[in-house]
This record gives sequence, structure tokens and C-alpha cells, in this order.
Amino acid sequence: RSSTKQEKSITAQRKAVKEYAAEHGIEIIQEYVDDGISGNKLEERKAFLQMRHDLTVDNVADTLIVWDMDRFGRHDGMKTAAVLEPFRETCIEIHTVRENKIVDLDTLGGCLENFIQSENNHDYLRKLSSNTLGGRLRGAALGHIGGQAAPYGFDRMVVSADGKHLLRLKNGDPKPTRAANTHITFVPSDDPEVVQTVRWIFDEYAN
Repeated sequence: RSSTKQEKSITAQRKAVKEYAAEHGIEIIQEYVDDGISGNKLEERKAFLQMRHDLTVDNVADTLIVWDMDRFGRHDGMKTAAVLEPFRETCIEIHTVRENKIVDLDTLGGCLENFIQSENNHDYLRKLSSNTLGGRLRGAALGHIGGQAAPYGFDRMVVSADGKHLLRLKNGDPKPTRAANTHITFVPSDDPEVVQTVRWIFDEYAN
């Protein structure tokens, strides 16, 4: 799971998997969770890599239950096929809770279905990345910031759509809950000592 905004949280996915296992008479002997890591960054998913090793090398089980096939990553069809190949070679039976089925890795129809689904997932990721980047660029052009810490001499400020300053944020403050029509920008620090230091640095550099 790469974001708390996804359709199901880790807790909800775990609950659904346990219910599926109980309904199908499958005993769960181990859980693997990669929280907050993009499914496309396979090399950073330590739990996934451990799971693959446990099943395809150590043969600790012959069945794997996942919430959805995109838990294998939103790769293109070719890379997804490569990711799934060790599971196919070792005859691991993969169940997907969301679609309530056993994934077909053997027949031509099953392989084509997996390939098309992978391409759709990968296309979604590309569009999401493009939309996110475009939004950040438009925000930057308007003086909005994307969540980074304030440089020395500045604070972050939550600003309303009409330009009113709503909440000053110091570095280290928790991320605030704010309305959708607000944004965050940098403003000069309100700490007199910091302001004096910045002025001294500027004078030393300029003179």
C-alpha cells in the first residue's frame, strides 16, 4: 500500500484477506506488508521480496492470497510477467480477494488477461504521476509549496483562496488538516532573532 488515500487501508485489506481465507479453508501462516512504498519500486519492497523468497525458494507454502493483483506492482505487462514467473514455475496458487478468484498463470487466456490488466494498472500509474507533477508545477508557479520544510528565515503559512493567512507552521509541526481551497506558502519568520541573523548574513554577503 503506497498511500492512505487508496481504496482500502492496510487494516481493511488484512480483514478482507482473513475473511477470504476462512471462507476458502486456507490457513494463514505468515503476513507480508509493505506500507507506504510504491508498488512500482520493487527493489524497495522488502516484505514482498521476502515473501517471494519464502514461497519460491524456501517453499514455505503453496498458496498466496493478495488483496488485488496490483499488489505485485503497477508494472507494464512484460515486467509483471517477469515478476510472476517465479510463482508460476513453483506452482504457487495465487488468490485475489478483490476479484474473488484464483489467478490463471498457465493458459493463454489467463496470461492475456493478466497482461492487459497490468497494462491498465501501469497506464493508471503513468497518468497519476503526470497529473501529480502537473499539479505541483502549476502550484509552484502560483507560489505554493509541495510539503518541503521551510528554509532558514522562513515559516510555512496556510493561506486561504482569498490570500488570508490562516495558520503559521514551524518546521517540525505536524501536518495540519486544512480545507481543499487553501494552500501553503513560505512567509518570513516571526522570530526577531532569526530575522536579525538573516539580515546580518545578507549584509555580510552584500558588503
